[in-house]
Amino acid sequence: MKKFLLFAIFCFSLSASSFAQITVTRADMPAVGDTIRVSSAMFTMMDPSLTGENYQWNFSDLNAMSQRVVSYISPTSTPFFYQIVFNPATANLATPIDQLDFLTQMQMTNAYEFYKASETNYVRPGYAVTITGIPVPMKFDQPELLYSFPLSYSSPKDSSISNYSITFPGLGHFSIERSRVNEVDGWGEITTPLGTFDVLRIKSTIHESDSLYVDSLQMGTPIIRDVVEYQWIANNMGIPVLTISIEQGMQTITYPDKIENLINMVVDLGPDRDICEGEEIELSPVVTGGIPPYSYTWSNGDTSPSITVSPADTTTYIVGVLDSEMNFMMDEITINVLPFPQFELGADTTICAQHQLTFTAPAAYDNIKWYINGALVSQAASLTVDSTGTGLGTIVIRVEYAQGECASWDEINVAFQLCSGLNKIATETARLYPNPVGDLLGITLDWPEGELQLTIHSMDGRLVFAGSTQLKNKMSSLDINNLMAGNYFILIRQHNRMASARFIKE
Repeated sequence: MKKFLLFAIFCFSLSASSFAQITVTRADMPAVGDTIRVSSAMFTMMDPSLTGENYQWNFSDLNAMSQRVVSYISPTSTPFFYQIVFNPATANLATPIDQLDFLTQMQMTNAYEFYKASETNYVRPGYAVTITGIPVPMKFDQPELLYSFPLSYSSPKDSSISNYSITFPGLGHFSIERSRVNEVDGWGEITTPLGTFDVLRIKSTIHESDSLYVDSLQMGTPIIRDVVEYQWIANNMGIPVLTISIEQGMQTITYPDKIENLINMVVDLGPDRDICEGEEIELSPVVTGGIPPYSYTWSNGDTSPSITVSPADTTTYIVGVLDSEMNFMMDEITINVLPFPQFELGADTTICAQHQLTFTAPAAYDNIKWYINGALVSQAASLTVDSTGTGLGTIVIRVEYAQGECASWDEINVAFQLCSGLNKIATETARLYPNPVGDLLGITLDWPEGELQLTIHSMDGRLVFAGSTQLKNKMSSLDINNLMAGNYFILIRQHNRMASARFIKE
């Protein structure tokens, strides 16, 4: 009996030692001279919110998408103007970073995070960055509290509120307010691609309010950020063995790792492009690295490897690419649409030989050329054609027009034929506005005031309207709401006078 009890105690002690509840102290934080290889991943099958006592987390499914080396240096090794603010009383650690994620709107260099590690806590007193050649130390009024020591599962919640603001002369104003609440919400064992560790699990809830006012735009950009950050901290590792930050449903995952032979996947849509209004453009990302086959998701909902778009206004398109190992990368491109009113001559048409047909440009183009059967005939804003000089039959009218960097063209076939049933009255050309027209057609004629008899014909000769209207002060109007969209020919009579014109109903 005694032997069995001793054996049970021995087995229990083995089990307890494999799931040890640890205590984290200053000794578990990074020190000057430390370099740690860190991998980044985009996806995990494990729910990071799951936790508890004596809990087992398994994140062995993580696949590194990229790696970098995080180094810790003395603040005295940073640029001189940074050291004035982040002196030994304020910070004793610094690490270079690529950029500040809360100030991505500005071009920056020499970015650093600063830390102060002591026997009682580990805090972040601020950041420093160089903007347009000017060193900008960003010291919080109160350091951001990351951990309080000693840290154990029984540690109470702690919190901090940190503020910073600065005015950039000639550029604008920036401010940040960040509140952070930390709690130890679990302990146990975690497995990552680096190995298995006894850990404390820390959950931090971060609320951040950023504001950037740009002088040149005379406007501000407030940004509210809510982040939930999970950290698993082991002894003697310097940094958490896993950190998962969740913001607006997007995960950012980092963890210390061994050297991976990575071929980073890169997705490149190329530089932003300019197109003319009405123009189409094909967008096709160049994907390198990763492990094919790839799947694509575009911001417009398309899932093709390439898309053809013709935006009416300047639009940003985003593509996400997923490889066979669940690595995911994105890129975006902005298509700037240059204003360029389109000039459409309409569908091919047939008109009576006695009548004229007038085309008028919808805008003041820089250059416009009219061709009839391939011969240049005019460079004016409008063109009027009839059968005089061309005779009966079909002619090809072509317009070429340009404005700034944009150029386009259109063609129409016009057939002239003899029409029976019309008297031999000389036909004038009516002035219509607007053209193309919506529901109300305006008519201008240098005729006496009085009644006008009107008929409207489709381009295939069908009568679609007959009626009358009044001419006053050389102007009249006609409600054509009931007409279908298309090209029409109008005849206007008053006593022994007749006028005609062609219009487009939108």
